[in-house]
Amino acid sequence: MTKLPRFKTSYITSFVFGAELRLAGLRPCVGPILGSIFTLAATSKGEAYNSLLSYFLGLGVPFIITGAFFRRATEIIRRIVKHLKYFNPVMGAMLLVVGILIFNNHLNLLVNFPLANQISSLEGSLCGN
Repeated sequence: MTKLPRFKTSYITSFVFGAELRLAGLRPCVGPILGSIFTLAATSKGEAYNSLLSYFLGLGVPFIITGAFFRRATEIIRRIVKHLKYFNPVMGAMLLVVGILIFNNHLNLLVNFPLANQISSLEGSLCGN
C-alpha cells in the first residue's frame, strides 16, 4: 500500500498550494476556454449566459464538493492512489491520441459522436434556436 506523505498544514501551506494550482494547473486549461467564452459574451450577450453558467458550475462545483467533504475525499484519494500506476499511462495514451488527431487535423473524429449531437440539439431547442 502506498503511503501518502504527511505534512503540517497551515494557512500558508494552503495559500502556496492554491497559488501553485492557479499558476501551473489551471492557467493552461482555463485561459483559452474562458477567453473564448468572454469573446462570445462580448459579441452576443444572450448566447454567452449558458456558456458562462456551465463553465463556472463545471469549474467550481467539484472544488466546493471536495472542500465540503474533505475528510471523505481524502479517504477516497487514499484508496485510489494504488490504482494511479494504471491511470497515468492510460491518460497519457489518450493525450497522445488527441495530439495526433489535432496534428493531422482530424479532431472532428473525436467530437462528432451521436451523444454530442443530441445534447447540442436539445440545448438548441431549450434556448429557442
